[in-house]
Amino acid sequence: MPPSVQDLSEQLTWHWSAQLRPRLAGLDDREFFWEPAPEPAPVTTIGWRLCHLVMILAQRADFHFGERTLTLDKLHWPEGADDALATLDRAYASWTTGVSALSTAAADVHSEGGRSCCT
Repeated sequence: MPPSVQDLSEQLTWHWSAQLRPRLAGLDDREFFWEPAPEPAPVTTIGWRLCHLVMILAQRADFHFGERTLTLDKLHWPEGADDALATLDRAYASWTTGVSALSTAAADVHSEGGRSCCT
């Protein structure tokens, strides 16, 4: 793995392993579906935020390393906490697998949304 890609991969892995994923351990449906009630609305739920992370990781992985066909209507929207965590883990794995496979040249290409870094 090229050094710049390794640095990127290690940074992402550290944040995932040391920050985000441990904080989600033990998440249950009660927490996943809980809706806060402060004013003014909207205040997002844990479920909404997890689904947002799934969407970002899954769509970016598909756009940069996949078939570039994953749209909102094709995403798997989790139905509960366990499903959300499993879906998040899969999306993270897709993204990190793609990033780890990048060459230095591909890693240096900035995507403007109209082209993939890998094509």
